[in-house]
Formats: sequence, C-alpha cells, structure tokens
Amino acid sequence: MLVTALESCQAAGLVAEGDVRVQAMFAWSGVHGLSTLAVENQLEGKSLPLGPADIADALTDHIYTGLRRG
Repeated sequence: MLVTALESCQAAGLVAEGDVRVQAMFAWSGVHGLSTLAVENQLEGKSLPLGPADIADALTDHIYTGLRRG
C-alpha cells in the first residue's frame, strides 16, 4: 500500500524520483521505530520538548522532507 501511494506521489510530482521500495522502507522504518518506542514506553522520562502527537507530526514532516521532490 505504501509503495503504491509513493508511486502515485511520484507521478504527481510530489515525491522525488527513485526506487519507491527504498523510499517506502525509509518511511516505514521511521514510523515503525517511533511506534515501537511509544508502545514500549521508551519515550517516557526522556524530557522531550514535544508530546507524542507532536513527535509523530514532526516525524511525518521529516519523512516528507526527505522524500519531497527538490
């Protein structure tokens, strides 16, 4: 599903050209990593300047920035 979405984004000129499987792995790894940290309560007590929802938004922004057509 993610690969198909990235293919559509590439076709629309929103995402840089490249192997969508690699791009999908980049995005999936970031989201999976943050999800795992949250589920395992690894984010608590870290004195982070953002709450969980804000961290997820920031991660999404960084993933898009990394994939965006420049």
